[in-house]
Amino acid sequence: MEKEPEMETEVEPSSPFILPISSQDFTIYEEHPLGIGSTDGIFLTSLEGADPFSFYGTDILATADGTVVEICTEYVPGTGFGKYIVLEHEDGFRSTYGHCSDISVSVGDQVKQGDKIAEAGSTGATDRAGCYFEISKDSVPVSLSQYFGD
Repeated sequence: MEKEPEMETEVEPSSPFILPISSQDFTIYEEHPLGIGSTDGIFLTSLEGADPFSFYGTDILATADGTVVEICTEYVPGTGFGKYIVLEHEDGFRSTYGHCSDISVSVGDQVKQGDKIAEAGSTGATDRAGCYFEISKDSVPVSLSQYFGD
């Protein structure tokens, strides 16, 4: 008697998103590093004790496939997210990447998960180089811990 072939089981990934920094050497601030107030995202920057500007120029990657829907290159130093990008993803999700030093995409560009979209910087309200990162669904910020753990 011939054995029936085993069915392959498709396993969904635990998260449709990746962190926008591929380096494993970073610190995540869940509160604004300048103590300006709470944010809905996280700030990825150099390790504690390292040069606060050593992260300058680090590649920022698209967290998921999407379309570039907003770019800000004009900012008032010391305020807000500085230079930033907003991507629109499937199912009403958007991701925001702030404090960029250089932006590699244009509004309307289609990007794939892992594509370089910018470089970390210190534009806006920050005293160190890094990347502010936020995800929202239907314009409501979501807890990043559900995608990336505590």
